[in-house]
Amino acid sequence: MIEIFYLPGLNTYNDDRVHIGPLKFFRMHEVLAEHLGRHRIRLIPIYSDKKNLKDKVEHLVKEINQHQKSRVIVLGHSTGGVIARSFLTNPEIKGKLSGIITFGCPHRGSHLADLAGQLNKNKSSLIKILKLFGYDVTKNINYILDLSSENLAKYFRDEPKLIIPAYSFICTKATNNLPWIFRLLYSYSGQKIDFATDGLVSEKSQHWGTSIGPFNLDHLAQIGFFKHLVNPLHKRQTLLEFDRLIKAIADIVKEINASNLRSDSFTDVSQQPGSGRVGK
Repeated sequence: MIEIFYLPGLNTYNDDRVHIGPLKFFRMHEVLAEHLGRHRIRLIPIYSDKKNLKDKVEHLVKEINQHQKSRVIVLGHSTGGVIARSFLTNPEIKGKLSGIITFGCPHRGSHLADLAGQLNKNKSSLIKILKLFGYDVTKNINYILDLSSENLAKYFRDEPKLIIPAYSFICTKATNNLPWIFRLLYSYSGQKIDFATDGLVSEKSQHWGTSIGPFNLDHLAQIGFFKHLVNPLHKRQTLLEFDRLIKAIADIVKEINASNLRSDSFTDVSQQPGSGRVGK
């Protein structure tokens, strides 16, 4: 069984449940864990309370280090992908990273975070809609702005060159097939959806490292939340596409793990006393 660490997105609390306003649904990692488990991959979810990006990174680095694994693979959804990418500049963990996988991640910022920075009291309707998603603009403006395109560009400005496998799984959904809750959000924002998006993150922003996809999934369907919001006519297709995403992620995890095993095996042999093996 291969073990990987999972970092969920922004809309999670200490109970790690999907929240839509006062409603609480399944734990954010449960469906992913079940489906990846079918591929003999064990998901280890780690999460923190709502903090700014820097504090989240420091807290989650400590969580991973407590497991005392020598090499780790990290899977991050949405903001979790931004945090996973941030590990590359953290001296406590970057040497332990074997690979990073992100999906639905706003690597180049979120246009909704950009919009949040422009909100004023006259746009109370949009503030209420954003709060429905868990984005309390008034209370949490600082960590929402962490995800703006301007702030993330500065944050990753000095990012080191990639020397480990890094993959971004791209997810988009046709505008007319987006769940009603995303279309409602855009209608209140006054934004015209003239770009590819998963409902929350534009397709353009999701690219980083080696891009794979696209997959026909909205931002919530990517984590298995499709039974409640997806058009009943599209549920079977969405489930099949979700399975395709899971298999693609599993294949990459196994590829990274196999590479680690080959590397570790080579290191063990070459360091044995009396061994004359030389790498080529």
